[in-house]
Amino acid sequence: MLRFGLFGIGITIEPFFWLSALLLNASAFDSGPGWISDMAAWVLVVLVSVLWHELGHAFAFQWFGYRPSIVLQGFGGFATAPGAANLPRWKDVIISLAGPMFGLGLFLVPYLLLTLGVIPPMNELAEGWRLILKYLLWANLVWSLLNLVPIYPLDGGRILLALFGPHRLRAALMTTIGVGVLFGIYLAVFSFSYFFLLFVIMMTYQNYQRLAVAR
Repeated sequence: MLRFGLFGIGITIEPFFWLSALLLNASAFDSGPGWISDMAAWVLVVLVSVLWHELGHAFAFQWFGYRPSIVLQGFGGFATAPGAANLPRWKDVIISLAGPMFGLGLFLVPYLLLTLGVIPPMNELAEGWRLILKYLLWANLVWSLLNLVPIYPLDGGRILLALFGPHRLRAALMTTIGVGVLFGIYLAVFSFSYFFLLFVIMMTYQNYQRLAVAR
């Protein structure tokens, strides 16, 4: 367990975070002699990207006067703050949206620097920097867009529930389940990412369980 502070925010990194980062890029083990540098670049990008995403949520909490903390755990992380359990809906939307927006920013900045020629083209970069830049662009674009899909507990799902409000929880859950089923079908037909498919199935089933309790 690793604990430290950043910008006045307490941050905890659980051991399973590192293991899940390795599993997300398991194909690197088959990449030949350079697999160590490949995996090191990937784990570094995952750490920076997930932490930056959660800092987006945490900074939004701070803006509203809360004292947030961040936990990085298996396959992601979360930011929370004491006393923020019953946020006004509009604050909940802003805080949920802040993480993906920070992630998209971490994609757009290097992408624009690359496009404008401030950063040399990929094929001119040293191998280590090329790997870091490639993974940074891919991870922050894909993870940010995935987080905006309206399936709870993704940020898009949290936004959906906040927009529906507590009095229409069942309708919100039915909507997020429907989105989960459609997105799962899309991944099964058009994508070879079995990890994302499994992730969507698990989230959809959790929402189904929550709907059953709400009934």
